[in-house]
Amino acid sequence: MRMRLFLVVALAASVTYAEPFRDGDRVVFLGDSLTQGGRYHRIVADYYLTRFPERNIRFFDAGVGGDSVKYCWPRFVGDVVRPKPTVVSVMFGSNDAGFRSPAEFMADMTNLARRIARECGNPRTIWITSTPYDEYSVRESPKARKGYDAKMRVLEEAVRIVADFAKGGYCEFGDPMRDYMAWKRHDDPSFSLMPDRDHPKEPGHLVMAWQFLKSQGVPSLVSALDIDAATLTASAKNATVGNPVREEDGSLVFTVTEKALPMPFHAEAQFVLDDLPIVKNLSRETLKVSGLGGGWWALVIDGQQIIETSSADWAQGVDLATLDTPQMRQAKHVADLNGESRKVLNRYRRFVAMRWWTQWSPKIVRHPDDEENYDDLRALWRECVRIGDTNNYYNCVMPQYWDYWPNRAAELKKADALYDAARTAAQPVKRIWRLEPR
Repeated sequence: MRMRLFLVVALAASVTYAEPFRDGDRVVFLGDSLTQGGRYHRIVADYYLTRFPERNIRFFDAGVGGDSVKYCWPRFVGDVVRPKPTVVSVMFGSNDAGFRSPAEFMADMTNLARRIARECGNPRTIWITSTPYDEYSVRESPKARKGYDAKMRVLEEAVRIVADFAKGGYCEFGDPMRDYMAWKRHDDPSFSLMPDRDHPKEPGHLVMAWQFLKSQGVPSLVSALDIDAATLTASAKNATVGNPVREEDGSLVFTVTEKALPMPFHAEAQFVLDDLPIVKNLSRETLKVSGLGGGWWALVIDGQQIIETSSADWAQGVDLATLDTPQMRQAKHVADLNGESRKVLNRYRRFVAMRWWTQWSPKIVRHPDDEENYDDLRALWRECVRIGDTNNYYNCVMPQYWDYWPNRAAELKKADALYDAARTAAQPVKRIWRLEPR
């Protein structure tokens, strides 16, 4: 317990607060493979969709696997400038540590900060230290690159300095994830959030999203209802609630319209939720009922029994945020729609990444912005086939490129439509709540 308390305090102490996203914000997440695919910022989007359904916030994945600050320039206009961002979040370092000195990385990041300000109309910025490289878990495979994480630690100091230089927000992924993994390895020396030592899976991305949202100082409150069964009165925070009515069997009935939904979490990350105060920090949905007069009472929402507990528990207050309520089912539907939107965008990002890669391959193909250069790319593909280099992460998607790229606008519209559906699905719903004596 002492170790867990120390860990939680250490994680909390690492956070420097930035500004939460506003209505109308257009947020670009710029980075490497840790950003491409959008897992941690998908969770961030889930939070904003469910917590602030009235805000129209758009999120843009600008991650490319293998990229670095030094080499992101060919895609800067298309990935960063064109979305017209009001916020740009930057996370580099994972690849930079392998070939850039701290001074070079600092210069690269400073140049990036200047270019964002100049070409994007001086948007708000958030600077994130990269996730760590796990060279410490005891495993035979994959073999660790000793000393690599130390190089990344040095670059993290540069990120702090650039955040100050740019007058931007700052968020730390590195040390909080290191601390958590070190704590877990007391019981399991092989534990890691990165199975391949580089890339987190869903539990790791949940820790990242949690750190990101904490760095913004976002509220944990979904709603707080306070019912007085003796006087038949009610009050609420972030919700509207009708005064309860007492029925013949003694049940209390009242209507509730919550302005937010509880935060949905992926089942794969349950052990992280058990270890860390993520739910407490991000999702509190409380119901407090006084004056019930003893006995056990069941909460029923829209005809579905949720929980049965004592009047003493209800008087103290019960947190519903993790229970299988109709509002949690609504939240999961919102997250599913957002996830489907991200799947469509992930396919688009693979082709964007392929185009970026061809600009740094031995057979350089120039295609600034939206220029197709199909003939040059076909020539490059024929050369890859000739030399047997067709299994590369980027090469393997090239045969589908000619069919996909001319239709990318329709695919992006499909992703937007799914995201709009998620926003619609997140809107408040009036529900009937009952407390029934048992």
